[in-house]
Amino acid sequence: MNKKIGLFLPYFGKFPNYFRLWIKSVAINPEIQFILITDQNLTATLPSNLRVIKKEFKDIQRLIKNKFNKLDISLDSPYKLCDFRPAYGYIFDNLIEKYGLDYWGFCDPDVIWGRISEFLKKKSFYEKNYDKVGYLGHFQFFSVKEKMLFTEIIDDEKFRNYKYVFTHKYAYHFDEEIGIGLIAKKKNLNILSFEDEPPYADILINSYQCYTYKNASDFSLPRYFNWNEQYGLTQVTYDGCIYKMTPKIYVHLQKRNMDVKINQFSKEYYIIPNEFISTDQFHQIDLSKTLQDQFYLDFYVNKIEKLIKKFSIGQIKHTYHFQKLLNSYYK
Repeated sequence: MNKKIGLFLPYFGKFPNYFRLWIKSVAINPEIQFILITDQNLTATLPSNLRVIKKEFKDIQRLIKNKFNKLDISLDSPYKLCDFRPAYGYIFDNLIEKYGLDYWGFCDPDVIWGRISEFLKKKSFYEKNYDKVGYLGHFQFFSVKEKMLFTEIIDDEKFRNYKYVFTHKYAYHFDEEIGIGLIAKKKNLNILSFEDEPPYADILINSYQCYTYKNASDFSLPRYFNWNEQYGLTQVTYDGCIYKMTPKIYVHLQKRNMDVKINQFSKEYYIIPNEFISTDQFHQIDLSKTLQDQFYLDFYVNKIEKLIKKFSIGQIKHTYHFQKLLNSYYK
């Protein structure tokens, strides 16, 4: 393996309560450099492939405004950084050079990693010259020669114009398939995409059970996960008759309140709906009941709290118009 990959994660504020498990899953991917830029203090023993850079959010605001000094940058909250992710190759170009990266990208803190390199090997990533890998915001990376891809203008849609996105306060999901993903396609880049059958599990935010989004053929099946320090992450689905085991490069636990019932040093554990449990605990549960769906109160509580916190006429208009754009893209 002679291609060096670095994933950037600027994160400010309190980490998810299972972030130590994120760190532990980083450790089983020594081929990938993870670059965490944060204002938080980490007391845990860190793996050698995790670089932690202590910065305040205001430092990143200043850096980005200096990088784009001809634009009136709108960056009032850390969440807005998602729209700047496609520009990380340009924003953090000094770190890319410092760490000698061949590929740069970004990731989320609410995932548990499996063995990424095993998937890349199967797809001949190390033999082929891909320009881009992945298509969703929780895991993507690009060749260093594509640092300025985000500046390409492919149509009249303002949500895909970096100058508009970077100077307006709302979230435009520029890091997602409908943003930088479509730009890459229109520019005919050589892309290793995950659209046909995702090697990850992207868990629905509005379901108690671990169903996934519809881009996976088994999206409607109940599932659980086993994480093992040696073998990585395995998804287990159940169709009513057969349990099917499938290796995954990560599981995305977006906006889930997870109950951590395991020791942070565990070498193996299970992920069931909203819980991390030990092997002993797993063998004591009634799996048939665990895999039954139920009303997911947390989702509605979180949604109401978010609506109250962000309520404004401008936000309502933005959400409406952006939803129309998404509907037209996916129809």
